[in-house]
Amino acid sequence: MKLRTALKLTTIAASFALGAGTVSAEGVDIDALVAEILAGQNTDLALHQAYAEAVSAPGTPFQGTLPDKTIHIGWTSPGFDLSDAWERYYLAFSARMEETGIPFEINLQAASSHDAHDQQLAHIEAFISQGVDYIVMGPTELEAQIPSYNAIHEAGIPLIITNYVRRLPGDDKTLMYTAFDHEVGGVMTGEWIFDRLEGKGKIGLMRVLPGDMDDQRFGGAWSVLENGDFEIVAEEFTFADRQLSFQIAENMMTAHPDIDLLFGLCSACALGGVPALEAMGLTGTVDIIGFGGIPEETALMQNGTFSGSVFRQIDDLGVAIAEAVKRHMEGRAEEIPAVFTGAYVMMDDTWEAEQFDAVNEYAVRYSGHN
Repeated sequence: MKLRTALKLTTIAASFALGAGTVSAEGVDIDALVAEILAGQNTDLALHQAYAEAVSAPGTPFQGTLPDKTIHIGWTSPGFDLSDAWERYYLAFSARMEETGIPFEINLQAASSHDAHDQQLAHIEAFISQGVDYIVMGPTELEAQIPSYNAIHEAGIPLIITNYVRRLPGDDKTLMYTAFDHEVGGVMTGEWIFDRLEGKGKIGLMRVLPGDMDDQRFGGAWSVLENGDFEIVAEEFTFADRQLSFQIAENMMTAHPDIDLLFGLCSACALGGVPALEAMGLTGTVDIIGFGGIPEETALMQNGTFSGSVFRQIDDLGVAIAEAVKRHMEGRAEEIPAVFTGAYVMMDDTWEAEQFDAVNEYAVRYSGHN
């Protein structure tokens, strides 16, 4: 069965996921799903589209008189790794801020893991004590960090939350939530798996950590896969740890040698599983798919050791955060959407080299091709 490999490059302003009016092979209207999500998050579709156009365009200088002081930004995320997107958000944000001409400094504090909730709260408390002007936060887990958000809002510091677009109920204080919607990416991944395995198969599920992000990614995929004859024969949480992912993949394949596909719910999950399959002589026999499409994944797809991944136009999130800071400082807060969600492309090992090159050229235009 030939997989869908429709290529969208810099079409973020024109579409959210696959293209206007796109209906998947399994009957899911991706654009309608994204529009429904935005409406449910009190985000005007026209405002979101205008914001997406600004994100995809080159940066513009600050409008008005530049501040006579350095703007201090507290930045915290659960880890800081190119393979898990956090470093790319940071690099893209920094480069885009440079284009604005705003004098700024970033205090970067990365939690040691996705479940280091208390450690991240301590980082937030330090930012507040330091009197930073903005806080950009990739929560260890959305609900686990409610005490952090409350403290930030009480201090009157503008907050941007990354990696989530489903806002907490009643949250009208956060400046912006921004992410690639996890459910949408999950749906697209589920469609790919459905096609690849021709409607049936056994899956080893390598989850990230308990919480909304993980549930939405898998839930989106399962909403498609439940229409076929698929079985999750093993599942474990990897906490986005490559070494742990290696061990989990190896254990899954030993206990269930009939697994057809390993499904990693993040890039690090899946990348940890690749050497496990290689060590067991299963490369090319068992499919392995990730969630993110970072350059390391795309390189492995091209050499035949990685099957596919839903691909995030990754720098767009860092750019979107910089644009929010700029507009807020310019007194244009009403031009910042409550949530901003980036666009996905589904890529796999059937692509030609020029397709990968074209997509990557835009996606990592600020953070680089490492």
